[in-house]
Amino acid sequence: MNELSQLIGRFHPVLVHLPIGMLLLAIVFEALSRKTRYQPLQRSLPFLLLLGSMAAVFSCLSGWLLAQNGDYEADLLERHRWLGIAVAAVSLASYWLKMRGSASPFFVAAMLLLPGIALTTHWGITLTHGADYLSAASETTETEPEEAAFFPEIPDVQVSPPAENVLSNLQKTGVLVSPVGKEQPFLSLNFVNVPDVTPSIRQALEPLRDNVVWLKLSGMQLSDDDLAFFAGCSNVTKLHLDRTGVDDTFLRHLWSLEHLVYLNLVGTKVTAQGVESLVRLPRLKKIFLYQTGVAPGDSATLQTKLPLVQIDWGGYRVPVLPTDTTFLSEKK
Repeated sequence: MNELSQLIGRFHPVLVHLPIGMLLLAIVFEALSRKTRYQPLQRSLPFLLLLGSMAAVFSCLSGWLLAQNGDYEADLLERHRWLGIAVAAVSLASYWLKMRGSASPFFVAAMLLLPGIALTTHWGITLTHGADYLSAASETTETEPEEAAFFPEIPDVQVSPPAENVLSNLQKTGVLVSPVGKEQPFLSLNFVNVPDVTPSIRQALEPLRDNVVWLKLSGMQLSDDDLAFFAGCSNVTKLHLDRTGVDDTFLRHLWSLEHLVYLNLVGTKVTAQGVESLVRLPRLKKIFLYQTGVAPGDSATLQTKLPLVQIDWGGYRVPVLPTDTTFLSEKK
């Protein structure tokens, strides 16, 4: 995926708020305008529905592009994706019905939007924050050692909290540094704004390597020496190497990452032989492998070699609905 597509995809978490707000406001106005005193609200409905439906379409487009990065649970992603498209379609239909003056069909379509928006939002938040996002805020952010097994993205290790001046030095290099939970010594690093791994980055990162648990190197052109350096972040549990150009020879550097749980290899040159070598990783649970050098015929064998690992192959298909209009060329 090119840089423009990546940029558009990253706007999805921002764009989705626009259709949610506009369409929900339209639903509220439609319900209130049923009373005589609020009938003037009807005049604003076409404007709200038009903007809301257009925002929904652009949200679907950006979400589709964002999903190409991988690292999302496939079944949940599919539910979120197609219900989001359905919400956009119903919102467009609501606008069309409103402009035609079809009161009853419009009311039904508008009411269908409410559960659609609620479910789409719920599944979207679950994708990004986990299934327990509603209860997470009321729970303590400290993870006891005996509880670590239930949170595989946080390793059961003891490390010292990072010093503020050390964090500041790394942030000055352009690396995005985020804490993984409050009162936790662990860090998430994102190199989205960093084109190369410079000596200054290595120097700044060196005292923090034990604290790094989430590492996103997407789109970087990594050398063998770079990956060997990052392999020194021995507590990493989530590693994004998508579109980095790594191949089988690079994967040997990952063998020492005993806490690694999630690995994104989308758009790389790895083959089935290289991926098989990851059987050495005792905690590995999920790999994203679409658009790689793994041959289609090797998928079954690879899954047999890694029986405890969920392999995401991509290749999502659009279901054909009875209402779809298809064009078939005449067979000659």
